[in-house]
Amino acid sequence: AISRIFEPDEHTHIELVKYPNGSGLMGKLATLAAGSGHPIVRTIKAIWNTLKHPIFFMKATFGADFAKNSVILLVMQSLDNAMKIKWKRGLFGKKMVFDNKSGQTVPAYIDIGQQVMYKYADKVDGIAMNAITEVLFNMSSTAHILGGCPMGETKQEGVINDKFEVHGYPNMYVLDGSIIQGNLGVNPSLTITALSEYAMSLIPEKDGNKQKSLEEMMKEVG
Repeated sequence: AISRIFEPDEHTHIELVKYPNGSGLMGKLATLAAGSGHPIVRTIKAIWNTLKHPIFFMKATFGADFAKNSVILLVMQSLDNAMKIKWKRGLFGKKMVFDNKSGQTVPAYIDIGQQVMYKYADKVDGIAMNAITEVLFNMSSTAHILGGCPMGETKQEGVINDKFEVHGYPNMYVLDGSIIQGNLGVNPSLTITALSEYAMSLIPEKDGNKQKSLEEMMKEVG
């Protein structure tokens, strides 16, 4: 879905995302764009924009095939930020909750990304929109939550060893975004793929296996 990538400044990485026609669920999670401020302030701005541009709102919310007529700007930054998720017991059983006692948070509003969106919308005569959860609840949106399974020499220091195998559980491997401990500032898909390829190359081949190893394929490439 990612068609183009550009960097408006040294800390920001923006990807243009175009979903296939008919995949318009993201449109149901959006509202007219609102500038910076406290969630209450942004909510008031979004309501004002809706009242000011009712036709825009109706077209964006109820228009046919949102994906066909939209481009999503995926904004990422390499600045320090973090969010902590804990597994806690609640009134109705255990659940995942956010714990931001450390003071670090992932911003729901990134000014440079917002300005790029406004300029792009003006250029193509489009309608600038934000995720409604970002405006109303100051909740950042992400498809790639990183961290949670750090690498360490022992189970006291980490979840996995240097071969990505879970300490105390032979032949159980973790190969996803949870093993990446730092904010990459870019889409982590290729990093996850590279680490997975490397981890698989460390697993001994079974007798009679005729598939080529990663090293053999790399030699053939050059």
